[in-house]
Amino acid sequence: MAKKKARGRQQKPTQGALAGALHLPPNAVPLPRKELVLPPAPVERPPDAEFEQQLQEVVAITHWFEPVESGRVTLRLSGRRLGLTGREQPTDRFSREETVEVVGGSGPVAVTSKVDRVTSGEWEVSAHLVGQRTPVHRAGWSWARWRVLPAPQGPVRTRLAPLYRPPGLLPGSWLICVLLGAVLALVLQSVLITRLGVRVDGPLSVSLLSILAGVIGGKAWYLILRRKEGPRDGWIIRRIAEGWAVQGFVLGVIVAAPALLLLRGSDVGGYFDTTAPALLYGMAVGRLGCFLTGCCVGRPTCSRFGVWSSDRRIGVRRVPAQLLESALALLSGLAVLAALLSVGPMNGALFVAALTLYTLNRQALLHLRAERRRSRFGSLTVALAAGVTLVLDALYVLLDTLAR
Repeated sequence: MAKKKARGRQQKPTQGALAGALHLPPNAVPLPRKELVLPPAPVERPPDAEFEQQLQEVVAITHWFEPVESGRVTLRLSGRRLGLTGREQPTDRFSREETVEVVGGSGPVAVTSKVDRVTSGEWEVSAHLVGQRTPVHRAGWSWARWRVLPAPQGPVRTRLAPLYRPPGLLPGSWLICVLLGAVLALVLQSVLITRLGVRVDGPLSVSLLSILAGVIGGKAWYLILRRKEGPRDGWIIRRIAEGWAVQGFVLGVIVAAPALLLLRGSDVGGYFDTTAPALLYGMAVGRLGCFLTGCCVGRPTCSRFGVWSSDRRIGVRRVPAQLLESALALLSGLAVLAALLSVGPMNGALFVAALTLYTLNRQALLHLRAERRRSRFGSLTVALAAGVTLVLDALYVLLDTLAR
């Protein structure tokens, strides 16, 4: 028995023995063992689940308040379904918090909330700011005054999420403005081609096919820019139905149009010079749709030059980024049109000048958007490339003028 106990004590190494085996000092203390904790794997929802969620009814409601100081505020909502006949279920009550960054003195701030996983019916909803006595109102909207107004309190009925319209937004306005801009561009292009006598075989068909290529390019560019955004609820549906990049549209046009024109033996440079003002006017009208739909919004501001607009969730006085881009396209189009009517087509040089000038000035406007830039040097690289292209284009025009 004594031998077994001695053998048991010998089998258990001492701290000094462990230190010697590991070539550590005798007084070294072993570090505590750490367990490897892996982050949870992202949960991917199948497309069917995303589509079904869009068809489920939600409690959609907008409240507004006037912030006194700049900072982060929390709006807490509580809801209870009316007309209960049986035992209350978890889907018959909700509590939700909306965190918002506000700017003091910016005026009314409207917060739109959409609560899912609730039972269909009528709901009683209350809201207040956490830790503040600032009054919170139910939001209404006045198109004549272009501002939010207090709406009467009352029950809220569930509805499909896509059917709810936050204040200051006009559903379908983006598509309408884009179509109007395309029609305006086609009419102006046709008039300029006829007046300046540019040799183009079937300009309307070339323009329509180029616009189709531009639409595909604009959607592809938009999806590429957001390829790192993980699949979330409704991600596929939103990305297909919403979003469009003007850079991709222009790229699609300048790739498709020359190929079609060369196949028909048309004047490529003259076609693009007459297209330049038409394209810019079309973009000017299309940007109005962005303003009325709530995309590409500017940063919140307390400046008197700000315009109240919504990003579909938060409505506040903002820098009118979409309207500024529309004005930039309009002024650029006027300048190119004046040059085109005075000197005539210049073998595509006017188109290059118009496109690079618009791109160069647009880089400054992009920094006014609420959406953070994904690349620190992307805007600078584009601006430098546009500046170099503009200088080379000016040299070409100078040499061509001297040669004449």
